[in-house]
Amino acid sequence: MRSYRFLYLFVVFLLFPSFPSRAQDKDVLAIPVNLIPAYRNGTRDTQGSPGNYYWINRSRYRIKVHLHPGTDSLSGEEKITYFNNSPDTLQKIVIRLYWEMFRKGNIRDWRIPEEDVTEGVRISRLIIDGSSYTLSGDSVTIRQKGTNLFVPLRNPLLSGDSLPVIIRWEERIPSSKAAQRFGRYDSSSFHIAYWYPQIAVYDDVEGWDTYNYTGITEFYNDFSDFDVKIT
Repeated sequence: MRSYRFLYLFVVFLLFPSFPSRAQDKDVLAIPVNLIPAYRNGTRDTQGSPGNYYWINRSRYRIKVHLHPGTDSLSGEEKITYFNNSPDTLQKIVIRLYWEMFRKGNIRDWRIPEEDVTEGVRISRLIIDGSSYTLSGDSVTIRQKGTNLFVPLRNPLLSGDSLPVIIRWEERIPSSKAAQRFGRYDSSSFHIAYWYPQIAVYDDVEGWDTYNYTGITEFYNDFSDFDVKIT
């Protein structure tokens, strides 16, 4: 009987562990575990305001893009200046390529016609901080058939510093409206969204935001400046 009684007490202890007394205070709300370091570091305030040491990284984009109605395609080149306002030294950057969602085998939130399955975003030029990178080498990867390009930096980006990024790319526009946010409506009408390679967010809670785009999700973005020319 004693062994059974011990087992019962042990199970009760697992189901009802002891908590600090302040957790029983009705005026105290539970704090998400991932936010605790941000509160301690002073980057965020428990009242929802930025803390005394809050920071946000940002980018400056200069983009030239061409829409080609005859071939249902889009091509462009962008020059990005990325500013590291965080206290961290960044060993890599993450670049969002939303139209990778259309690549064969990638995850999507809805079924698309076979003719809208593409080669994704084709990058013909990638230069970061003066160094050229290739997607077939340099440990540049798109993980888990997703939409984020991970680029290890040859020269880490120091806190308070910035680096230039040059990307030349092209992508095919879906031919049907089944793609919802993307597609050709007729010979001269197109719905183009999320069309340019974009630096992902690096923040004080999770570091790099690496959620993949699968079709329905909206985005968490830095504030940035844009100078865009569309032909």
